[in-house]
Parts: sequence; structure tokens; C-alpha cells
Amino acid sequence: MSHRLQLLESLQSTINIPFCIYNSHTEISYSIPDIPMPSLMKYVVTRFNNEEHDMDTPLIIIEEPSIFIAISKLSDYSFLILGPSLPQEHSDEFINHFFFGKPYSKDKDAIKLNIKQSKLISIEELKNALCLAYFINTAKELDKSNILVDEIIASNEPLDNLQSLLEVNHLEHDDKDYSSPESINNNLYSYFAMDGIPVMEDLFKKFSEPNQYSFTKMSLDHDRQTKYVFMVVANKICQEAIRSGVGEDAINVIAEIICQRVDSAPTYFDVRPYYVELIAAISEVVNKQSTNEKGYSPMISNCVSYINSHVQKKLNLSVLSEICNVSERWLSKCFRKEVGMSIPDYINNIKLQRSTQLLLYSNATIEEISDFFSFSNQSYYSKLFKEKYSCTPLEYRNNKKIDNPAHT
Repeated sequence: MSHRLQLLESLQSTINIPFCIYNSHTEISYSIPDIPMPSLMKYVVTRFNNEEHDMDTPLIIIEEPSIFIAISKLSDYSFLILGPSLPQEHSDEFINHFFFGKPYSKDKDAIKLNIKQSKLISIEELKNALCLAYFINTAKELDKSNILVDEIIASNEPLDNLQSLLEVNHLEHDDKDYSSPESINNNLYSYFAMDGIPVMEDLFKKFSEPNQYSFTKMSLDHDRQTKYVFMVVANKICQEAIRSGVGEDAINVIAEIICQRVDSAPTYFDVRPYYVELIAAISEVVNKQSTNEKGYSPMISNCVSYINSHVQKKLNLSVLSEICNVSERWLSKCFRKEVGMSIPDYINNIKLQRSTQLLLYSNATIEEISDFFSFSNQSYYSKLFKEKYSCTPLEYRNNKKIDNPAHT
């Protein structure tokens, strides 16, 4: 056993991706490097078992945003797991979004550390590494052609994420491999039509995963399918933005530019930044149109638009006065006069209003929602929430789900 572990350590230092021998019965693991990720290991093994794989059918799981994890069964309860690894670099900020609401989010720091210490790797390289690691452990050869790649782009299991934007119409019959355009369209329309509440860039970073909703398998090629789904969703988003009154010319230009970028994207590209860019660009148009229709002055329109687009960040009078290029005192005075409330009150009001969507349509904890909207702490968020809605965030979530079981 010690000899095999030495070989595995040598292999890990050579290909530079994490290894783990995991026992699903005892939940004991041996990790190389020694940075355990118990929640992630449990999740991967559960996926493997639920999809009824066995010793002859190893699996490579592609988690968003294009994070690769390979798993092979060694015995009844023993598993060999390689990863997580990336095919391309991502910023810390973007990787942080990936963990929001995931069942293994408690392992976030360990996963990030393992990723940072790993080299970028392709699917083919990961298959080779899995075959070699399997041979070291079992002295048996693994047929690389039997390694399945679980591409979640065509998943038929709708998740709770973004129910407010891309709610799937649950079909009564067995054929669930396509989306419900009417359901998606109606939800998008209602969202864009919400006065002064456009889609947020960072909200879409964390929850926009249209690949987790039911779409036709338009291509057996991973990248083509990703691009096709993007075009379908982008078209729906643009149509509903226009139907809700957003300028057609501006929307068409945005769609044309971003869709062309997606079309020319490289192999195994990460599609989520393109969704973010599309939604952020349309949101900006919605923001400006909404503030203009309210008759705000250009300075206050600019200020309100910036708040609405960046409400998840820490905002204060100093930041906004620099954006508007005026003194804090003058901006504060004009804002209260035109909007009817102070800047801090407006910011908190929008944060609280947006947080209700996450309470209803996500599995995020109260603490995660508080952090997402950059409240100083969970207690302060709960205090403000209760002042506005006469109940705590948890009570709001539970009461609404009782009133409307469709939210559950």
C-alpha cells in the first residue's frame, strides 16, 4: 500500500492535479496534496452512484464553470477521484460565484486552493491521468474508451436556480428533453417589466445556468450544444426585453456583438461570462430607460442606474459622488429632492427588494444572501429586512413557500 501511495504522489507531482482515495462507507479519504474536500468527494460519489456507473464505466464530471472531476470505482466502497481541475484560467471572483448554493460550498477554500496548485488540463489529459492512477492502484488497465464524460449542458434535471428567470414548465409525459418557450418568455417578460428592477450582473453570474434546464439535444458536440443553447436563450431574452418596451435597435446591436463572440469561442469555453455580458448590457439599457421615464435629471439618472446595476456591491455616498463627478453634499441633496429618500435608504431598499428573489427562488442560506448583497453582517440584514417586511428573511421564505407551493 505504501509503495502505491508513493507512486501516486510521484504521479501527482508530475501531472500536478489533485488525487483522492475515498471510502464512501467510512467517509475517510487520503488526499494528495493533503487538502481534503469531503463535501465535494461525497457529491461526486453520489453523482457516480446515482447515474449507475460501475468499475467498468469511469466518469468525468464537468461542473460549471468547466471544472473537471474524474472518478473511478476501485471496490464496493472505494473510489479514485482526480480533480478538481480547470481547462482554462478563471479569476478568483468568478470561481467564488461557482460555489454559491452548491452542496459542497463548505469546501470552497480547500477546492480553490487545490485548483490554484493545479495545472490547466484537457479532458484527454485527465483521461490519461485517470488510467495511469487506476493502474497504480489496481495493477489493471483501464479502457480509456469506457470513460464517460458527463456533460451537464444537456441535463434534463431542472434546478431551483433562477426560477424567476428561466422556470421550466414541468411536463406530464416522459419526453422532457426540450424547454418550454412560453414559460421562459413569460418569466423573462415579467422580470424586464418590473419597474426599476433590472437583472443584476452578479446575480446572473451566480444563478444563470440555462444549461441546467431542459433543452433539445441539438448537437452531440459539447461546444456546439453550448453555443446553440446560448443562441436560443439569448434570443428569448432579447425578444422579451423588446416586448417589455426596451429599445429594439440597442438590443439587436448587443445581441449581434455577443452572439458573434460566442460563435467564435474556443474549445471547452466557459459560456457563463457571455450570459453575464448579455444580461449586464441589457440591464444597463433597461436602467437608463427606466430612470429617464421617471423624469430624473441626467445626474440622478446616472446615479440610480449605477446603484441598480451594482447593488450587490458595497455602495456609499463617496463612491457615487465620484461616479457622478459632483460633491457628496450636492448629490445627497439632489437625490433626496428627486427620488424622495436618502441615498442609503434607497440602496438598502433595493438590496432588500432583490434579496426576496433569492429567498424565494434559490437554496442559498440567509448568510450567503446577506454576503451577496454586501450587508455588514447577517444580523444587520435581518434587522433591516424585518423593518421593511415585518418578518425575518427566514419567515418570509417559509411563509411565501406555504402560500405558493410552486416556489418549493
